[in-house]
Amino acid sequence: MNHREHFLKTKLKGLLERRSMPRQLVGNERAQREEMNSLAFTIDKYAPRNGYEGWWSKYQQQLDEDAKTRVWPTAFELKAAAHEVQGTTIKRPAQGDEIDTLKIYANRMDSGEGIPEGCLFGRLCVEMQSRGLMKPDTLRKYRLAWYLNVKKIYGEQKANQMEAEMIEHQEAAEKAAHEEDKPPLHATNSLQPVRYDWDVAK
Repeated sequence: MNHREHFLKTKLKGLLERRSMPRQLVGNERAQREEMNSLAFTIDKYAPRNGYEGWWSKYQQQLDEDAKTRVWPTAFELKAAAHEVQGTTIKRPAQGDEIDTLKIYANRMDSGEGIPEGCLFGRLCVEMQSRGLMKPDTLRKYRLAWYLNVKKIYGEQKANQMEAEMIEHQEAAEKAAHEEDKPPLHATNSLQPVRYDWDVAK
């Protein structure tokens, strides 16, 4: 984890600690982790590459001024505050001008640089894999580095537990992506009887 990523995640953690966790996340560690990864991903996307320390003070002030409640901000609210700080309005970028954040992360992985945890497990990881942005060997290397780092901090037992949870998280994301790719079922006319295979035998 580089200095920029560590700085932004630390500031995000402090911001969330000052606010109340959404009720649907209470008691669900996996959902909490996924939500925090999503928020960190959004901040990383809009924070400047340089001068981010000075930028954060303005950004946090903007978030506080825009807050309508004292719960965690949404990804949209983080995005809106970033645009306000930059003096721009939220609008869809012209075709060809979009910033491909996942491709940026893929390039970082190829260069051995730090990336968010969400790129290793979960929805972001599945999307990067489906787009062919991530080489299997590179993913294995980063996951091993992640495990060794967790083991060093929390010990082997906790690291094994966290690894198992992240694998479950990955499998759930893969299943969700698979379900989204399934073609929708054709609606049947409720006035007509539904014909099943076993009707043929009658």
